[in-house]
Amino acid sequence: MTEELDLDSLPEDIQDLVLSGDMTEKEVLDWLKVEASVESCLRCDLGHLCLHKVFGEGSPKAPFFFVGEAPGEKEDVTGKPFIGKSGILLRKSMYEAGFRKGDVFLSNVLKCRPPKQRQPTQKEVGECFMHLWYQLETIKPKVIVGVGSVALNAFITKPKRAIGSCRGDFLSAYGYKFMAVWHPSYVLRSYQKLRRIELAKDLKKAFALVYPDGRPETND
Repeated sequence: MTEELDLDSLPEDIQDLVLSGDMTEKEVLDWLKVEASVESCLRCDLGHLCLHKVFGEGSPKAPFFFVGEAPGEKEDVTGKPFIGKSGILLRKSMYEAGFRKGDVFLSNVLKCRPPKQRQPTQKEVGECFMHLWYQLETIKPKVIVGVGSVALNAFITKPKRAIGSCRGDFLSAYGYKFMAVWHPSYVLRSYQKLRRIELAKDLKKAFALVYPDGRPETND
């Protein structure tokens, strides 16, 4: 290796992964490079406009990789994903479905907030997907959960799919198992109890694929 890893300078969760043998030193160095590349990215105009790049949050060896659309206003200010109203609903729904810290890495298709909460353009998705791909290659999750239509169509490109016709189904995307779920912002806008039930059901289905008998006690 040409670079030396300073273990003491790493976040505690990554130190634990290295010491347990769940993450190699090369994977840590690759992960840090991806973080740095996101932070310095100016591949599209959004890199000049956002307050913070939102790399993501969670374990870099999580079995579940949740991918949303793009940072919102609160995410842009704090640099953390899924902390606005819709993020709070998603996190609550995940917890009720059985997910716990260490199970999940949370990120978005775009790492920068589009102005006025507009949808990402195809060009922006294409430019930013490189960062998403490098995150995936380190995490190697058992399941990708695409939160909303933008995430669905970033991974399932041909043919374009309507989320209402395939949410809750396991699809194949770049060699990974992929499931699309309703975006919590849509659930909040629809004011339909049914949509909340469907989101909860789909999250439980994704969780059960990895933990069919429930999480082992040692993972709590």
